Amino acid sequence: MKLYFLIIFTCLTYFAQAQKDDDIWKTWNKNYPKEDIPTMLKKEREYAISVEKNPNEAPDYLRRASYRFKASFLGKAKPVDAETIESMQWVLKFTGRDPSVIIGLIDSVVLMKVGAEEIWMPIQRQLLPQLREEVLIGEEVTLYCLFLNHHTNKNKLFNNFLISEFIPEKDEY
Repeated sequence: MKLYFLIIFTCLTYFAQAQKDDDIWKTWNKNYPKEDIPTMLKKEREYAISVEKNPNEAPDYLRRASYRFKASFLGKAKPVDAETIESMQWVLKFTGRDPSVIIGLIDSVVLMKVGAEEIWMPIQRQLLPQLREEVLIGEEVTLYCLFLNHHTNKNKLFNNFLISEFIPEKDEY
């Protein structure tokens, strides 16, 4: 009889946790809408070119958004460069966020493939070991990213996707 109650308790605990996990991912999905990244990046580049061609347009612009999309992990990582950090801090500052949080949050970028394009993406420091452990090279994942877009007054375009979370294809919710 004790074994029966132990099995029932274990099953109920498992189902309660599974429900909690589903609720968490519903929240992530709500806060990070799906986006067609190749199309969005094409539009960002076209807009940057139009701004650069028009001397009456202010060349310095920025935007912050949150997106969810599929990408393939290409297995490479490298230290994030200072110029990328500065661009991300600039966007955060002028969109009402604390730019100093970036310093402790990221130190690396990972190479991801989205559509036909390879993109170096900053990743939160604590996620990099998990990404390497849970995702095989070439495997598709769902990424939850903070998008920090910055076109400088020197006509340099930054499209940074800060990886905030990921779900390997095999664990898709």
